Parts: sequence; C-alpha cells; structure tokens
Amino acid sequence: MEPIIIILIIFVLISSILFPPVMVLYAFIALYPIGLIIKHKTGDFHPHWTFGGDQTTQIYVYFRSQNSITCRLTYKKTDSIENKDRWNSIDEIDFLVSDYNTPKVKTDKHGEYIPKSRSESSEKHIFFIDNLDPGAEYEYKISDAANETQITSGIFYTQELVPETNFKFAVFGDLQIAENLEIIESYLLYLMRKNNPELILSLGDNVHKGTDINSWRIHSVILRKLLASRPFYTTPGNHDYSDDYGYTMANEALMLPITKTDRWFYSVRYNRVYFISLLTRMLSNEVLQQKQQDFLEKELRTANALINDDKVDWIIIFTHVPWWGPPYNRHKVIDEQEQFIREHWVPLFEKYDVDLHFAGHKHSYCRDKNKIITGSMHGVRNYPEVTKENYFLRNSHQFCLIHVSKNQLKIEVKTWLNRNIEVVKFQRKEIK
Repeated sequence: MEPIIIILIIFVLISSILFPPVMVLYAFIALYPIGLIIKHKTGDFHPHWTFGGDQTTQIYVYFRSQNSITCRLTYKKTDSIENKDRWNSIDEIDFLVSDYNTPKVKTDKHGEYIPKSRSESSEKHIFFIDNLDPGAEYEYKISDAANETQITSGIFYTQELVPETNFKFAVFGDLQIAENLEIIESYLLYLMRKNNPELILSLGDNVHKGTDINSWRIHSVILRKLLASRPFYTTPGNHDYSDDYGYTMANEALMLPITKTDRWFYSVRYNRVYFISLLTRMLSNEVLQQKQQDFLEKELRTANALINDDKVDWIIIFTHVPWWGPPYNRHKVIDEQEQFIREHWVPLFEKYDVDLHFAGHKHSYCRDKNKIITGSMHGVRNYPEVTKENYFLRNSHQFCLIHVSKNQLKIEVKTWLNRNIEVVKFQRKEIK
C-alpha cells in the first residue's frame, strides 16, 4: 500500500476519536484518493480522438483495452433523424512507432498514411474514420467484436468547410499524474471542462513516470469527460519521454496523434489557427533535430502562405521546455535544450512571425510579451513573483483559456476558484 495512504488512514482514525464532528471531512480527504487508486489500477483506458489529415472529413479514435481483444467502432450522426438507428461500422488499423521516432506505417508515393485493417487481438486499438460530412457531430461506440458487447462510447466532430473565426481552447502543463495528488488535478480539469473549450492542448509531463502504463490509464480516466467530446493534442515532456524514448507514451498509451510526418513533432489546423508542436527532447540527436528543423521551417512557410491567402489568422507553437523564464534546477541538459532552442528555433519564430508560444516544465505561470509558460497542474515552484507590463510571474496551479477571434487572442489565466490571475490580449500582426 502507498505510504501516503497508510498515513491518511491513521490520521482519519486518530481524528475521528479526538474530533468526531470533522470525521466525515477527514474520511473523504483520505478515502477519495484510495478509491481512485483502487478504481484505476485496472480496467480500460478511456478513448480520445484527433483529426485526420483532412479535418473536415477524417478522424482518428484511440483506445486501449484491459484485455487482448479485437474491437469494432460504430458511429452515426448525433442529429440524424431519417437514419436514427443506422450505425456505420469500421475495424481497427495497424500502427507502430519505433524507439527512434520513425513511424512504421504503410504510405503511398505522396507520403500519405494508408490505413490497414487488422483482425488479431490486442490491447491497443486505433480507428480511422473517413468520408465524414464536414461540420457534423457524430456519436460512436467501441465494442468487443467477438460478442458485440459495448465497452465505451463518445462523441467526435469534423470541422466546417469554411472554418469558424471565433472559438476557444484550453492549454495546461505538467499534469504529471501522481496518485496522491489526483484531487488537485481532477478539480482543475473540472473547472476547465466547465469553461467549455473546443480543443485541449497539453504541454507535456502528462504523467510522472512515462514507462508506467497504469499512470497513463489514470491519466485517461481523469481526463475522460474532456476527452469524450474534444480533440486532445500533447507534446512529450521529460517525464513522458522517460528512459524509453517515449515508446510507452506513443505505442502503449497511444497519446500522440498519427500524422504523415512524425508523431513527435506535428502540426494541426483548427479553424483559423495553425498549431505546431515541437519535441524538446533528443536535441543532441543530429539526425532527428535536422528533420525537425526542416519540418519547422516548412510548416511556418505553409502557415504564412495560408495567412496571406486569408485562410489562417494565427500561428501558435507549443512545446514542453521553454527557452526563457525563471531558473529551474539548473543543470547541463536543460541549459543545452534552452540554448538549442534559442539558436535554432527562435530565429525561425521571428522570421515567420509566430504569434504565440506556449511551454510548460517550469511549474509556474509566466508571461513575457508573446511567450507564456503555463504550469503547473501539479507541483508549484516558489519563484519571486513579478508584475510588469511585459513580464508577469505567479506561483499558482492554473490553466489558460484562450478566446480566438480574427484580430485578437484573449487569454484568461484561470486558478482554483475559476478566477483570473490575469487577462492578457494579443493583437494580430500583419505578415511581413
């Protein structure tokens, strides 16, 4: 049994004898994490989903079952009246990522991913849904193909052919699931869900130990109500990547989206925002980083062209490690990562007019002009707090809620009582 649980049980017993009126409160505080641990140590993951290459017609759904089975996904439009009971059915696809960040997928001559059905049993299940209607919402069910027993369900939707200008999304960092702190994370995620974001970005360190599959299971359960109806995108943190080069995160927990380039760094368009995720691990791997450098410049050129064609309004980068902000356990690896980003990526950010950069890792909220560190959902550091027009730092559990319009990004920094630490607005820049 976890040491913290033993301590809490003893605390409840002593308190209930000495202070009977508060026994119920103490019992809840102590037994709630116990219940979560017992409940989530075994069982299925909750599914999550991302857009495919064509966000108006394609969706990927990811699911991990407790046992090795063959699954099937059925889906239909939520507002369908004439076909009320008509469900479409699809089988799983094959997919594997190697230890060294190279997707092992079957592709056509243009590099596009070709889904391949599979029939063998497995705990890991990925579904590719194509030929959907643009701007439509669908409900789906995942079942055991052998006995047609429903396992789980959810909702996904496609983007409009003409993207919407106004929407909101949420960003958080360093959830870093640890069983004895689930109350904190669960409550902040509850507040996030109440603010009804359309898309979720996680800035890495989703779990404390990336090689522990049970931590990823708990992660999926805690986020289940957010993931049930919203696309989820993350970037690997140092705890996620752990000592297996992120193999568990990508292959076992299925937490990274399938793309035609590389799951470790990728882009996604949502409405009129161009998001780019970059990997801040393995920066000493020259082959990998040259590939990422080429990818970054190509994506930024593409985003700029779309802005000039009035198809995109904003470019937003998200990573785990920032290259700025308060000092954080200074050591050689972090220094080298920050120096690499300053030398290789920042010139491209400036050249192509990146509007906003989100990062985590430093367990605080910090803003410097158009750069934001949002963390932590987990532990909080004790940096000197600063309040200036172009530099702001607070040590607090929080997340960011971003309201997007054509000419402005309004960012609310939400904390415990759903109150704002600050509200900051960024105006759109003209592309040079």
